[in-house]
Amino acid sequence: MPRSLDRRSFLESSAASGAAFAAGSYFVSESPAQESRSANSRVAAALMGANGRGGQLATSYLAQTNTEIGYICDVDERVINRMVSAVSNRQERKPSGVADFRKATVVAVGNDFDLSYDRLAAAARAAAAGAPLVTPNVDPRLPIENGDFLPGCGALVAAVCAAAGVSPIVIGKPEPPLFRIALRRLGLTPAQAAMVGDSAESDVAGGRGVGMRTVLYAPAGAPAGAADVVVRSWSELARRAGV
Repeated sequence: MPRSLDRRSFLESSAASGAAFAAGSYFVSESPAQESRSANSRVAAALMGANGRGGQLATSYLAQTNTEIGYICDVDERVINRMVSAVSNRQERKPSGVADFRKATVVAVGNDFDLSYDRLAAAARAAAAGAPLVTPNVDPRLPIENGDFLPGCGALVAAVCAAAGVSPIVIGKPEPPLFRIALRRLGLTPAQAAMVGDSAESDVAGGRGVGMRTVLYAPAGAPAGAADVVVRSWSELARRAGV
């Protein structure tokens, strides 16, 4: 990791690049999805959430042949207008903005580095109206350099749950299916892989639950036995990994 990239920047960029990679993989020639598309057919994409991740997705989509952004969806009208303007400068047709959270059939809450009061209100209202609230984890904090932290996914989930009067459905860490899917995609057994994370409650517990070795990133240190290996910095992790 470059020295100029701090942990917050890493968290933001990795979330955005992960979404962009998933979108871009749809268009590669080896993708099964390509089999149903002719050379002249056009794809109209809808961006769900026009924050930093949405910007990465827009860039990925617009870089493809015969592809345009048809809809930009976000609960914040200001965010929609900003993204509509940016996309309109790069394609012939102006995309439509959609901000109606009332039709949501599910509310998914993750780390949102562009969280606004409007988004929080929309998520809570949709969940209160009956849309199931799902989340990848309920970690309250994201530890960063110098002993500081950022509010984690669990902090946002707690706010939505408190306002909506509901409980979340946790579909990610520390539940085993997520780890088993990752191992299957990697073609590895638990003994051949290690779980590296910053949460003993979700990352370490989840890794141990399927038999993986565990590495805990803890700048302030951790109690003995918290994980198989505890590292205090990215440089220490890289050194131990031999990179």
